[in-house]
Amino acid sequence: MGLLFLFWTLGFTFIDKSHIFWLTKTYLNKFLPGPATLPFINLNAFNFWGLILGLERIKDNTIFLGLSLSLWAWFFAIVFFLTILVKFWRDGDIFFASLMMFFAAFMFLPRVHERYLYPIFVFFPLVLIKYPKLTKIFLALSFTFLVNLYHWWWFPKISFLVYLLDFEIFERFFSFINFAIFFYLFKIYLKAKV
Repeated sequence: MGLLFLFWTLGFTFIDKSHIFWLTKTYLNKFLPGPATLPFINLNAFNFWGLILGLERIKDNTIFLGLSLSLWAWFFAIVFFLTILVKFWRDGDIFFASLMMFFAAFMFLPRVHERYLYPIFVFFPLVLIKYPKLTKIFLALSFTFLVNLYHWWWFPKISFLVYLLDFEIFERFFSFINFAIFFYLFKIYLKAKV
């Protein structure tokens, strides 16, 4: 209960509205629809789509096996959303459930930018209180997030890093790391007892 109060207090300090609803509304109204001017399956995110398709600009209405990539993305995301919600309703771990919901959105939804991973870093420290052994996972994910933010923004511009990180093999490698971390956390989440 104390953690919920802390979470509410921190949110109240920085957002002048109901911060939980603000974050949810922002995610639903701005993040999920994605920018209309950038109708691509992936927008520089090291996620599932970055792993299988790379970071090339592939339109999300591209047809694969009779369905658009956007519909495939929503299908995958909804499967994970429903699984996470069922587990939450059974056990009620709000922080771990929130972390996994935002992580699933980042990994599978269409038109996801690299910065859309940031909401999980609100919940991950709270999950670490109960699961301190996940600290190395938290640090690894923080590193891939840092690299993803640096990728294509290149500030400060370090020529060697720009050259190295722009290779597709590295883009897919970091996408694979995020993919592996997601499934590792998903497995722990499903087995976790409150």
